[in-house]
Amino acid sequence: MNTEHTNENENEEEKSYPRSEKELMQLLKQAREVVVLLESHLAQSRKELQLTVEHIRKFYDFNLKHRTAVPDNVDESEYDHFNGLQQLTNDDIVAVLGEEHLLCTSERSLEDNIEDILLTVNQYYSWMASVNELNDLHDSYIDLMDTIEDEKIKKLQLSAEEEEDPEIREVKLKHIESYYNNKYLDFLAEPIAEKDMDVVLSLFQEKDEFRVDYLIKKCERKLNQLNIPTKFILEISQFEKRFLDEIYHINSNMFLLYFATLLRNADVYDKSDINRIHVICIVFTIDRFIRNIWDSETRERILNNIILFENQFMNTMATA
Repeated sequence: MNTEHTNENENEEEKSYPRSEKELMQLLKQAREVVVLLESHLAQSRKELQLTVEHIRKFYDFNLKHRTAVPDNVDESEYDHFNGLQQLTNDDIVAVLGEEHLLCTSERSLEDNIEDILLTVNQYYSWMASVNELNDLHDSYIDLMDTIEDEKIKKLQLSAEEEEDPEIREVKLKHIESYYNNKYLDFLAEPIAEKDMDVVLSLFQEKDEFRVDYLIKKCERKLNQLNIPTKFILEISQFEKRFLDEIYHINSNMFLLYFATLLRNADVYDKSDINRIHVICIVFTIDRFIRNIWDSETRERILNNIILFENQFMNTMATA
């Protein structure tokens, strides 16, 4: 969570972690490329064969019921995990797809159907595995960044305690206070800028799917520029219904729209940009909130800040 709290000992601190951070960044980049590649292959197969995700899952369930166990003399890495699909009959395929489906026409042989279904099911679960790996790397990256920032702030705290000049000490202490205010999202409890309030309420009340979709796509591009997986959009969506009392369910996705508005306005290449800082803090903090990593006291502090944020929108709508 880079809140740019100080430049003190910058060179020394940068030398402390470059290898682990650099390696994780490279692994994230490679994992994203794999996900995109596999997703492209899967999309092509699904389009050609007219298969939905539901179709694929039903064939996978069939495979689980009919596949043979790993023989004692075979290494699991050499085991065909999809061998159950070889047991498919024409009736089984029709039961999943319906008689009018492309794969159920008389021009198609059972062998060709099994081969194509096997390929697509394999592609789907290879893609899912790559997505899970990317998510695990993302979680590791966030944990590492949080550790780095905490160690930086501990050094600053020690430096402040040893500082004899009261003015310099005060500056350092304010940096530390600002760091924790950002980390625990205290800024959400502060009055929302009128311009941001108007934009978010307009998006929320007009229910203009085109505008919202355009904003989300722009956010995805900017998240990629920040090396943040776009899955965060899913993490924060429906936050109100998932974590707040029922009274706030009417505000569903208000937090997401506000986050998207901040990100749209952020200069992702300027580390001092306040919108960029707040966006990164929201990502780090909410990700750890959802993964239930914070202690109960910190979790309550974060939740209270979000409630105060939501109250501002509810009060504005109530008096409009």
